Amino acid sequence: MDIVCLGAANLDIFASPVDRSVFQVQKQHIEEIGLVPGGDAVNQALTLSKFGVHAGLAACVGADEIGEMLLRTLRSRGVETACTEILPGEPTTVAIVLVGKDGERNIVAKAGAHTKLCRESALRTLTSSVRALSIGSFFSCPDLEDDGMEVLLRTAQEKGILTFADMSSDKRGLGFSGIARFLPYLDYFLPSLYDAEYLTGKREKSEMAEVFLQAGVRHVLIKCGAEGCYYQDAVQRGGIPAVPVSPVDTTGAGDTFVATFLYRTLSGDPLPEAAAFACAAATLHTQTFGASDSPLSEEAVQAFRRAHLEKGKTR
Repeated sequence: MDIVCLGAANLDIFASPVDRSVFQVQKQHIEEIGLVPGGDAVNQALTLSKFGVHAGLAACVGADEIGEMLLRTLRSRGVETACTEILPGEPTTVAIVLVGKDGERNIVAKAGAHTKLCRESALRTLTSSVRALSIGSFFSCPDLEDDGMEVLLRTAQEKGILTFADMSSDKRGLGFSGIARFLPYLDYFLPSLYDAEYLTGKREKSEMAEVFLQAGVRHVLIKCGAEGCYYQDAVQRGGIPAVPVSPVDTTGAGDTFVATFLYRTLSGDPLPEAAAFACAAATLHTQTFGASDSPLSEEAVQAFRRAHLEKGKTR
C-alpha cells in the first residue's frame, strides 16, 4: 500500500438534472439516477487506483448491505480495504446528491459510521510501505479529530510519510482553532477558496495562504473551481488557470484534484506542474456524472491538456 486515504466513505445516490422547483411540485422527471461510491477518502482512493497507485481506505462503514456493497465495489477496483473498519450498530453513511443543469450540486447526507474512525485504527495504517497519508477532509472525522489526528499526522511525518489534507464544511463551528494544531504536521494543505476564506477571514488568496504557512503548513494549494488553483510556499507562488468547460457534474472534483496532485507529486513533478495536471484532471472529471465514476487515466488527462493547448493556439 503506497497511499492511505483517510476520511469519509459513503454511498452516493445522485440525480440529474434537478431543477430548483423540485420542492414546489409532486413529481419531476429527470435524465439520470445512479448509485456510486462516495465520500472524500473513497473518491481519492478510487481516483488513485485509476492511475495505477495502490491506495488503501482508512475509514468506517456499517455492518449493513450498503457497507458490503461499498467494500465489494472498492475491492473490485483495486482499493485496499484491509484498513477499513466495519462497525456493527452503525449505519453506513448515505448522501443524496442533487445535480443542477449547470453541473453544480447540493448534497443532503445522513452521517453514520464514517464519523467513528478512532486513533488506534488510524495509526495501524501507517505501515512501512506507505509513502503518503491523505486526510480526505478535516471536520469529517470528529472522533479522530478530538483524539488522535495530531498524533497520527506527527507519527506520519516522523516515519517520513508525506502528509496531505483537504477540508469539508465546519459542521461544529470550530473555525480555524478546530484545525490549527494539525497544521504544523502538514506538508500540503489543499482547501477550497470558500473554505480558505472561511478559515482565515482574508479576501486575497496570498493572504489566506500566508495564514496557513505561518501556522506551519509547508505548501498551500487553494482550489478555485472554474478559476483553477493558487499555490504558495516559502519560495514560490502562482496560479494555474482551469480549462474552460461546461460541467456536467462537479461532485468529487475537489477530491480528484487532491488525488491527482498527490499522484504527480509522488511521481516527482515540481509543485506547479503537479498542480497543472490536477487542474486538468479535476476539470475532465466534471464531464461525467458521479463523484467516482469519471474515466480518468494518465493518457486521458494529458490528451485533454494537449487538446486545450492546441485550441488556445488557434484562437
